[in-house]
Amino acid sequence: MAVFRDGVRVDGGPSDRHFEILASHGKYDAIPQNKMQKAMSDAAATKAQQQAKLSNFFGGIFGGSSNKQSQPSSPSSGYKSIGDRFDGGGQRMAGARFARGDVSMFDKDGDGYISELEFQSAETEFPDIYQKQVMGGIPSLSNRIGARPRGSYEQERNLGQDGTNIGTSGIADYVAGGGMFGPMLFGGPTRMQRAMPNMDQGKQFTYQSLIGSGMSHEQAMEFLGMPMPSSNRPYSPRPVLRPSGPPQIPATPRPFNMGGLLALRDYNMGMQMGMGQSV
Repeated sequence: MAVFRDGVRVDGGPSDRHFEILASHGKYDAIPQNKMQKAMSDAAATKAQQQAKLSNFFGGIFGGSSNKQSQPSSPSSGYKSIGDRFDGGGQRMAGARFARGDVSMFDKDGDGYISELEFQSAETEFPDIYQKQVMGGIPSLSNRIGARPRGSYEQERNLGQDGTNIGTSGIADYVAGGGMFGPMLFGGPTRMQRAMPNMDQGKQFTYQSLIGSGMSHEQAMEFLGMPMPSSNRPYSPRPVLRPSGPPQIPATPRPFNMGGLLALRDYNMGMQMGMGQSV
C-alpha cells in the first residue's frame, strides 16, 4: 500500500511521472505534488533577487548597462524596470546624474528626464532632498567618481539649446579616456568622456558653442532642430552663358529729360532776336 506524507509519496514507490500515466488511465484521482520542484523554484527566485541586488550595486557605481527590453522590477521597489535603476534620475525617471528613490520633483518640464540644468536647479531649490537622494547611498558613489548614467549623453543632445555638454570626471574620466595611454591614442576627449567631444565640458548647446566646436552653419541649425529653409526657385543644371563682345546699344533711344535743354535753346533764340530788332 502506498504511503503518502503531506501529499508526497515516501515509500519509494512509483515516481510522479508514473502517477501521471496511471492518472491518465483513470486509476488515480489525484497526482501527488512534487515539493522538490517547488523548492528548486523558490531557490531560483531567491538567486535571481540576489543577482538583481548585486547588479544594482555595481550598476550604480559604473553606470550599468542599457537594456531596452529589461524585465519589470519588483512592484514594491518603485522602479519600472531593471534598466530604470541604471539610467539615472531615480525611480521611474532618467537623468544626467544618478539618484535613488523618487526625485520626480526635479523634473521641471515633465518630460521624464532630469537634465543637468534641472539637477543644478535642484541643488538650491531642494537642498535636503538632493543631499539625501543624490549625494547619499549608492548613487553618491557613482556621482563622486564622476560617472554618468548610460544614455544621458544622447538625452542631453536631444534637448538642443537646453542641453548641456555633460561628461565624466575624476576616476571615471580616467577610465573612459583610456587610462595612461589614452591621450596618446586618442589625442583628446572621446565620445565616452563627453556628449560632444569637440566642445568644452559644461557648455550649453547654443549656436555659438556649436560653431566653435567646428560645426558648419547648416550642421548647427540642424542640431538645434532648425533646418535651413529650402529654396523655391527651380534649379537647372544648365550653366548660364554670359554675353561676349561689346555691349549692345538699344535700337530705340532712351527717353531723356530734355526739358531743361529745350528751355535754354528757346531763351538763347529769344535773346538773339531781341538784340537784332534793337540794332
